[in-house]
Amino acid sequence: MSVEMPKLKMPGPLDKYDGTTDPDAHIKAYMAAMLYAGATDEAMCRAFPSTLKEDAQLWFGELKQCSISSFEDLAEEFSNYFATCKKIRRQDDRVRQDDRADRRDDRWDDQADRNQQHEQNDRGRNVAGIINMAASWTPTQNKLFEKALALYDMDAADRWQNVAKTVGKSVEEVKRHYEILKEDVERIEHGQVPFPPYSKNT
Repeated sequence: MSVEMPKLKMPGPLDKYDGTTDPDAHIKAYMAAMLYAGATDEAMCRAFPSTLKEDAQLWFGELKQCSISSFEDLAEEFSNYFATCKKIRRQDDRVRQDDRADRRDDRWDDQADRNQQHEQNDRGRNVAGIINMAASWTPTQNKLFEKALALYDMDAADRWQNVAKTVGKSVEEVKRHYEILKEDVERIEHGQVPFPPYSKNT
């Protein structure tokens, strides 16, 4: 192939290819540089061996005469010959991508575990609050409280005063006890608090 080499303006130095990295990446970088410089197809073929070294340079020297008619042919031969390097690179990329995906999954799992633990802790604190409040009431007071709620109508203006007087607690205490019992029932209905293990004798 006889062609006059033009004075090319390269955008920057191009690393020489030695046959150990992705051949397609080298082809793309070389084509970008040559197209930027305005090189013809013939000039790209003539200049290409100057970007090779070691095994890649030996490969170019072993090409059969008149076996290349265009830079497209040259690029295809080059890519096919060093395809092993290309496949290894892509396999390594898949391994790295799988590792990153595994790490993301682990982070999601860890966050889910922490959220679940926080929810369990909050639930435990709520249950502990109910137990502590209930502990300040004697069984007798609880029974009097239940009877007073049934006796005094919900709409009665002095209902809580009468309940407090019957139980022997303040109005604020009986109101709070009532609200806690309501919350307790709601949690039990939603499966948030297990039913207490009542004795068969009670």
